[in-house]
Amino acid sequence: MKRLFLLLTVSIMALSLSARERPYVIIHKSNGGYLAWLNLYNDIQYTPSADASQPALLNCEGAGWSFCRVPRLSLGEIGTSSVPDQNWLAVNKACCNAINQIIEFSETHNRAGNNSGSKSVTVSVPNGSRSSNTTYYVKGEWQYNSYGEGDLYIYINVGNVTSRM
Repeated sequence: MKRLFLLLTVSIMALSLSARERPYVIIHKSNGGYLAWLNLYNDIQYTPSADASQPALLNCEGAGWSFCRVPRLSLGEIGTSSVPDQNWLAVNKACCNAINQIIEFSETHNRAGNNSGSKSVTVSVPNGSRSSNTTYYVKGEWQYNSYGEGDLYIYINVGNVTSRM
C-alpha cells in the first residue's frame, strides 16, 4: 500500500511539473556596472530557440550604451498550428513589439523601486481571413535586484480566433 501511494504521489508530481507553462524567451541582465540602473549594456546576445521545448535567450551584460531589447523578426514561428505562413511576418513583429514593451515596463518599475512583478500585453493579428484575428497573450514576469539586474521570463500563448467588428 505504501509503494502504491508513493508511486501515485510521484506520478501526480511529475504531471503537475510537466503542466507548468514554459517560457518562450528568457532575458538575463548582469554586470551592468554603474549604467545598469539606466538599463544600458555593452554585450547583447540573442540566441533563438532551436525547438519548441527550449526558450530563446537574450543575455545583456557589461556596462555600455545599448538597450537590452529583443531584435526584430527573431522569434521564429509562434503557435505553428494556428499561424498561416503568409502571416508569420506580422505575428513576429507584433510579438517582438509586445516583448519590448514588457521589458521597458519592467525597467521603469524597477527604477521606481518595484524589483519584481508581471505585465501582460494582448496582441491581435489578422489571420488571413477577412472576418477574424488571432489573439496572442504575451506575459512577462521579472525578478531584478536594486541595480536592475536579474531575469525576465516571457510567455506567449495563442488565444482563440476572434471576429472583427
